[in-house]
Amino acid sequence: MKTKWGTIEVENTTHCEFTYLLDLLIRTHMQNIKDITSTIHFEAYRVKRLHEGSSAVANGVKEKVPEAQEM
Repeated sequence: MKTKWGTIEVENTTHCEFTYLLDLLIRTHMQNIKDITSTIHFEAYRVKRLHEGSSAVANGVKEKVPEAQEM
């Protein structure tokens, strides 16, 4: 970022403490991020996909299931 005093490099620790703040926030809130992702975002996605599948079945559309690939 350019200012009238010069260029500020956000990820350069001699110019800015942003990387320290980012590291601190991620370390202190990582479990919270995992819990929210699991309980809210994944569950919302799962419910959405289940509703899509049940509406397709109700409309008589056969959903194509991908076959397992052998290794």
